[in-house]
Amino acid sequence: MWGDSIPESRVKKHKIGQWLSSTDSRGEYFVRVGVRTSLRVDPFANIVARGEYFLVPILEEFERIVGQNLKDHNPFPKFDEGIPPKRISLALGLKVSEVVDNWDVKGALNGFSRKFLEDQAKKMEKDGNWKAFYAVLDVLVYGIVLFPNIDHFVDHLAVRIFLSSKHVSFLLEDLHYALHERHEKKGGTILCCAQLLHAWFRSHMPEEGLFLSKELKPSQKFVSLTSNHVKWYIRDWEIEDVIVSIGDFSNMPLIGTKGCINYNPV
Repeated sequence: MWGDSIPESRVKKHKIGQWLSSTDSRGEYFVRVGVRTSLRVDPFANIVARGEYFLVPILEEFERIVGQNLKDHNPFPKFDEGIPPKRISLALGLKVSEVVDNWDVKGALNGFSRKFLEDQAKKMEKDGNWKAFYAVLDVLVYGIVLFPNIDHFVDHLAVRIFLSSKHVSFLLEDLHYALHERHEKKGGTILCCAQLLHAWFRSHMPEEGLFLSKELKPSQKFVSLTSNHVKWYIRDWEIEDVIVSIGDFSNMPLIGTKGCINYNPV
């Protein structure tokens, strides 16, 4: 609950930072809390003051949805200044000359055109080069679906994340940054992985009653929702540990493809 404080006994300290752990059978200490993005925290503070609920995605939920265990991967990989063409060619099964010749520039970003990658994938499929085919298909998904930026273009940031194979924290940061940016500009299109946002949103919605009615429009379903209908804690996921800070930071600084946020789930 927003008004409840987390008992000291519920907090564990580890070398990599502080983690929140709860064995409460009712899951009260897992009720969703606010995330302070960038410098504007007033809207969230007002919600706390009124004692209302606030539902936001957390790292542990995203790792469940995308199937990547944060305990087995470093969620904060260090990126080099540049990406050697040879490294890209080895990962995608392309010639170094093909990488260099097709590494385009759009605005301030470098990367591959969607058409080039799709043409390469079709060629690899025809040749039966399935390992390279799936690698190119993966990087297309990273650039077009997971980390969209410029239409029909896979930028170097998406390629970097693809090469690191660690994308959970970037997905979370991009979503929160997009929401913050739309709040600052008072509306507009949210530029992030819409499919992931939809999957997370659906995971907290009712699975019975009028919400599943095929006769009602989505707007009619949502207008009737109350806090009692929302699944604040998904018991089937059995989330026992929640990252709340890293090292000496009192929160979690996350770096994404659009900018940085201070992620603070408590």
